[in-house]
Amino acid sequence: MAAVIFTYQPHYRSRSVQFQDLITLQGQPTQSVLFVEPDGVAVIALYSMASMQDGSSRIDGCFLLEGKTHD
Repeated sequence: MAAVIFTYQPHYRSRSVQFQDLITLQGQPTQSVLFVEPDGVAVIALYSMASMQDGSSRIDGCFLLEGKTHD
């Protein structure tokens, strides 16, 4: 849990969360999610998805893009 709190702080204590469009990035379906941190800084998380043999999808990675202050 400490690694999640340290590395992905916007996920842990976000002020708001907004799912955005599902896009294709480097051939993989990728879910874009906008997080607004308690201090008002917007962060976009890009979750790349991988298809499993049973037909389900799992998160294969996450990349954070820091944005501007969002009030």
